[in-house]
Amino acid sequence: MIRLVTPSLEGRLFTAAPFLGPFGIKICSLYETYRQEPGVLDVWLLLDGQAICGAVSRMESGGTIALIPGSQPDFDELAAFLPAAGLHWLDGMQETLSPLASRIPSRMQLAAHMQYDPALPPPDCPFAGQIFPADRLSEVYPLLCAGQPGFARQVRYDSWLTETSHKLRHGQAEIWVLKVDSVSVSTVGIYFKAAGQALLAGLATLPAYRGRGYGQAMMAYATGQALREGLHPHLLTADAQILPFHAQCGYRPQGDWGRLFLCESKEQEGFSDDGTIF
Repeated sequence: MIRLVTPSLEGRLFTAAPFLGPFGIKICSLYETYRQEPGVLDVWLLLDGQAICGAVSRMESGGTIALIPGSQPDFDELAAFLPAAGLHWLDGMQETLSPLASRIPSRMQLAAHMQYDPALPPPDCPFAGQIFPADRLSEVYPLLCAGQPGFARQVRYDSWLTETSHKLRHGQAEIWVLKVDSVSVSTVGIYFKAAGQALLAGLATLPAYRGRGYGQAMMAYATGQALREGLHPHLLTADAQILPFHAQCGYRPQGDWGRLFLCESKEQEGFSDDGTIF
């Protein structure tokens, strides 16, 4: 059974949040941000009888799906529902997307989910630079575009600015900028928070300033900030070449996630270069 989340079902969504994995962090964080703004975001609960086994969100053309590990929703029902709900692509863990891919004409890209090793202490920042909260998002977006080729093509500035500024105002995100000689050279953020978990994203450094330890410093800072807030850090990346970098930052692979394209006309909308989820 699939049920739209209304105020009467909000409590059940947040009760399930700790069990929904990294994509549950995104769904619940977005719901907390937009619950008072009808028409911006839709969230549905997936039910097996009265038990919650997952959730689906829809925002703009894409969506997100999160399942509680070991749960078995009605995949035939989901396969019929998702295209009818207007979704062109869907993000989720591979074990969630693969049963859908066998039922819907689609194409899937796979990437990695990584989690900060809970056995490690909070990281020390390896670079004594000047890291500040991002006061102006107008300086963050150019960093993302310069540091991640293709970002501007895949993420429109107006929609990114609206959503990100809304989340910052409501305490659902934090973004930092590293400055060298008053020049903003690197950025990273916690873009989603929910159920004691945090999703880090948006790591970007100007090409001319790479190789100086700035990216590692930003990851250490953001990871440490998440841990200080009692949040366990996760990240989702689509670039296999930077997995060793994140491993050096204390992150360990937790499985594959992916993007399932349900419509041929949307195939050009792949991951951003580092797999950032916004």
